[in-house]
Amino acid sequence: MATNKTRWLRNLDGASEPLTMLHLFQAGATQAIKAGEILELTGDTNTAWVPIDSDFAMNGNIAVAAEEIKAGDRAGYYNIIVPRPGDVFEFPLATAAATAIGTALYFSDSETVTNSGTNALGYAVGTSHYPLKQGHLADDAGGDAGTTIKSYAYVEMVFALTASFYAALVRSDRTANIGDAGGYAGLIFDATGTSIQAQIDATLTHSLEADGTVTDEVS
Repeated sequence: MATNKTRWLRNLDGASEPLTMLHLFQAGATQAIKAGEILELTGDTNTAWVPIDSDFAMNGNIAVAAEEIKAGDRAGYYNIIVPRPGDVFEFPLATAAATAIGTALYFSDSETVTNSGTNALGYAVGTSHYPLKQGHLADDAGGDAGTTIKSYAYVEMVFALTASFYAALVRSDRTANIGDAGGYAGLIFDATGTSIQAQIDATLTHSLEADGTVTDEVS
């Protein structure tokens, strides 16, 4: 059974708090939520957040619950945590393991990840279970720190950017469309994945006037 838990630890780029925003949830009687659960935007015909329940091809539809929604709560907008680049979260592993940095992590349940699966939910980044820094033997006669990574029941991870709802906000997964408008980046895209700037450019007609000036007309 799910329990409330703070999952966000830090941001590798220095952000002091997670990115939260309001988004739609069903009534608690239909789907109760615990803070810290991994969510997928597949409820009520892909309009509401529900706990993730399978290893599926995620595409900008993963977030983390920022608050509990109890059985008596109404449908409405509640806070989610949107995993950004560099946001580090901690989740239990389905089976304790010596998890190396960069290990792909997959769905196990809404509060647990595992190191085997089909669709990567995120990647391991924690080093607290790594050996201490090795001393330089030529200068220090201290003990050998070794090279063995300890087995641990928890893992620090970042979410895959293509999986996170962050991708839906900035369309960073639509790499084929970046450059549509002459190499622009950070563009706004429509529902088809076409940049708004590209649509504007497609309607412009450039005309060279007799005086040497260029005019743009929107068709």
